[in-house]
Amino acid sequence: FGATTMPPWRREATYRSKYGYAINIFWSSEIEKPFSVEKTVHDAIKKYRVKGLTRGDSTEWYKIDCDEFVSFVRAIIEAK
Repeated sequence: FGATTMPPWRREATYRSKYGYAINIFWSSEIEKPFSVEKTVHDAIKKYRVKGLTRGDSTEWYKIDCDEFVSFVRAIIEAK
């Protein structure tokens, strides 16, 4: 999970180039203040964060059902 101000396809390509592996974008949404929403979501779901490194690319990986996660993020967006 991560926020960006660039188009999702460009974020995907940048991620692949930086970390050396491909990702699939499951869902995206254009919102105002994406980094504020990102921080709120990261803080709220930290118990689902994949353990290991706590910086770099690993901070964006969570083990949570995708549909449940999207519903959760949508609720946060609507509340802001």
